[in-house]
Amino acid sequence: MSLVSELIGSTPPPHTRAVTLALRHALARHEVEAASWVVACSGGPDSLALTFAAADLASRAGASCKAVIVDHGLRPESAEEAQATLDLLRRWEIEAVVVAVEVGETGGVEAAAREARYRALREHSEPGSLVLLGHTMDDQAETVLLGLARGSGTRSLSGMREIVRDERTWMRPLLTVRRFDTEGMCQELGLTPVEDPSNRLHGGWTTASGAPLPRVAVRHLAIPALSKALGRDTVPLLARSASLLDLDASALEQITREKHEPGASLIVEELAGLPVAVRTRILKNAAEQAGATSLQAAHITELNKLVDGYAGGGPIHLPGNVIAWREKEEGHGKYQTTRRVVKMMKKP
Repeated sequence: MSLVSELIGSTPPPHTRAVTLALRHALARHEVEAASWVVACSGGPDSLALTFAAADLASRAGASCKAVIVDHGLRPESAEEAQATLDLLRRWEIEAVVVAVEVGETGGVEAAAREARYRALREHSEPGSLVLLGHTMDDQAETVLLGLARGSGTRSLSGMREIVRDERTWMRPLLTVRRFDTEGMCQELGLTPVEDPSNRLHGGWTTASGAPLPRVAVRHLAIPALSKALGRDTVPLLARSASLLDLDASALEQITREKHEPGASLIVEELAGLPVAVRTRILKNAAEQAGATSLQAAHITELNKLVDGYAGGGPIHLPGNVIAWREKEEGHGKYQTTRRVVKMMKKP
């Protein structure tokens, strides 16, 4: 039995039990089997709790478990904090590595840091690995409210997905767990997490105007105010909405795939007969395949006008140096007629 398994024991205290059971149930729910587990560990209470739960369960399952501690280098003390987390994990015989990354500027500091973090996780995990991320139900609720504030669609409002499979299996097993459980687990096991000042309402990172970052404002101001106004804890309600919307979004995406194969011609007459929710998804997918990036609702609305309510005009310019336009296409064969199509291409 590993040192971590001895620490957690066969009858864990309540918060530790909530976290370990959430991980166990998520693995069973999605029938995940992997010989190599990698945990993204920032040293904060969420990822620290998940790392210890994973190290315990992996040892019992006969799988390897490694923590990847990403040092974003955005604060002078970040290297010291990463080293402290590394020392803590090694003290409990958990394999761990610190990865220093360079954070770009595209999309803002949070988005750039996230991109650098995921790149590091890919570089330090093998294809076929299970990669565990420590987002909780509270993070999910914040994501839903941020999506609402941006006027987002169904997929964005469905929040973070519990599992995504590509060359690796990416899992967020703690979306059913509250933040007070991960913090409580750290207290129960005597673990001292790193306090990230970027999560503070005052004294952390700010926008260019000096206001708190949107997620921080939602966490400390919006959700408490909403819960107070409604007289109930809104976090599980927002998380439940995300789960229901995920089902809806997944169904629409499946219908979209059935109605249009990637690379097939975008025939106006065919698109016009589809529900708007399906049609706009087809147009968005086609634009992204052409190289468009960071598409917003306004871009999709303009693309839809090439099908519904078309009044002529020049091409539509999309982010990523992509243009879209509508034209007539001559038919082929004796019985083929001229048809109208939407075309997209990346400008040279």
